Amino acid sequence: MSRPKTEARDRSHGRSYVVGFSPFFVCKLRDMPYKPKHPCSFPRCPELVQAGEQYCDKHKKQEQKRYDEQLGTAARRGYGSRGKKYRRWYLQRYPLCVNYDECHNVATVVDHRISVSKGGDFWDSNNHQPMCKSCHDRKTAKEDGRWG
Repeated sequence: MSRPKTEARDRSHGRSYVVGFSPFFVCKLRDMPYKPKHPCSFPRCPELVQAGEQYCDKHKKQEQKRYDEQLGTAARRGYGSRGKKYRRWYLQRYPLCVNYDECHNVATVVDHRISVSKGGDFWDSNNHQPMCKSCHDRKTAKEDGRWG
């Protein structure tokens, strides 16, 4: 089996290289990282982590546990069995997304018009609206300041 002319083999380690535009430019295929590692986000931790990761293996579980305790369970936040029954009832009563004219989707999420964190009542049906997931994600991100 012949190899393409642009590929060379390192005889000592068996690694592949791509030969560039000049005979002096050679770069490794498999050994080049995409982004450099960065320090763990835990205070005073010098461990380096891959791009896209926030914490090293030592602190990942610790931070997840702290986050889960702070957030609370779904039932404590109002999304237990009562919330599931209400969601089912509400979506049967109002099956289309409030933005149906734009998105043409069936509602899958019961959204709070005024966020509970901003003073909206959790169980007031006048504070609810049916939305599809994509519209709900867009609205929530816009309100939280991530996109708008």
